[in-house]
Amino acid sequence: MIDDFIVIDDVISKTYQNQLEQYMHEHQQWWFQQDITFSDQHLKDLKEQGIDVDYRHGWGSMIYDPAKSFGTINHLCTPILYNAIDLANLNLNKITLIRGFMSAPAAKHVTQLVDKPHVDNPNLHYVCLYYVNDSDGDTVIFKKKSDGVNEYALKDELDPTQMEVLTSVSPKKGRCILFDGRSYHASTQPTKNIRTVINFNFL
Repeated sequence: MIDDFIVIDDVISKTYQNQLEQYMHEHQQWWFQQDITFSDQHLKDLKEQGIDVDYRHGWGSMIYDPAKSFGTINHLCTPILYNAIDLANLNLNKITLIRGFMSAPAAKHVTQLVDKPHVDNPNLHYVCLYYVNDSDGDTVIFKKKSDGVNEYALKDELDPTQMEVLTSVSPKKGRCILFDGRSYHASTQPTKNIRTVINFNFL
């Protein structure tokens, strides 16, 4: 059970960190995304509703999705979550999704803006976010939690500048943060380097 959040530095060994960074940047397959937060289908749905969204481009990589029989539980990334679970004295029942996200550096005036608050899904679950490399572009977690119905926070419903922040975590190679997946969260754009993260959803 995670009440708020848990930050763990060096959740895996230095050698593992280095090998994983090399693998993710040189061998893992990545696909361009119009928006790093919302899927193309959700963007289409919003457009049909007349809701404008500020796109933040990036790249995504589906690593493991058992619901779609995609990938394998024995991926190089999976032991990150196992280590984090043990170090945090938590129990793992099921891994529901593993994805990678990569953001390119942007101008500083853009990075001052927190991206769209969202939850990965509205149901009870937990998130482990692992930082593959040293970068900037904090992860912001808000105190507000999902109502259990809405998967996405729409632009006209949640303004990140008006939301109370629970914590803001800076990317650091080997660091992970675990938190209640019903907590709205958002990224900020990096300025110094590619920002690569691995996102685990689990129960």
